[in-house]
Amino acid sequence: MVSAAKEQGRWGTVFGGSAAALVAGGLFLAVMLGGCTTADRPLRYSAGARPATVMTYGGDRFNDAEYEHAWDVRRRVETTFTVPDNFGDADGAHLFAGLHVEVPEGCADRTVRWEVLADGTRIGGGRLRWLRVYEVRSSLRTGGLPDRITLRAQWDGGSGNCPSFTLSWDDPKVYPNADFDFLDPDFYPW
Repeated sequence: MVSAAKEQGRWGTVFGGSAAALVAGGLFLAVMLGGCTTADRPLRYSAGARPATVMTYGGDRFNDAEYEHAWDVRRRVETTFTVPDNFGDADGAHLFAGLHVEVPEGCADRTVRWEVLADGTRIGGGRLRWLRVYEVRSSLRTGGLPDRITLRAQWDGGSGNCPSFTLSWDDPKVYPNADFDFLDPDFYPW
């Protein structure tokens, strides 16, 4: 009877210690990987022409917020957004967004030019002409993980029958590339 109790106590200690180590290891990995570079980063208004911003729910994941930024552009607009600084870094990232442009009736012959900059470097842009409504889905490579994203747009309207055009930027988010370099001393927060 005594030896059975000793045997049970010994195995309880072995399995209890292993379970505690397993739980501690799991928590460590969750903390390290949970805030790393793969989380999307929605942009936040920082400077320039303030957009009318609408937030909705129901993105790719349950309760994922989506943001639509909209401007009524007379001649030109420039707005800068910041990229939230989460734990981790990346050697590359992508900006995903939808651009919606609508010009007034009778103004389809006007040219709308747009461009996106990451920390001052042009990463994408284009010219739109001959339609009234444009939908541009973009995936733009930003190089490293940027601090700022700037959206610029202008057109050759702004007077007479073509006073302004509507510009909206749907759910712009930066998705960093995974960079799990555990050997890099800059990876660890301590």
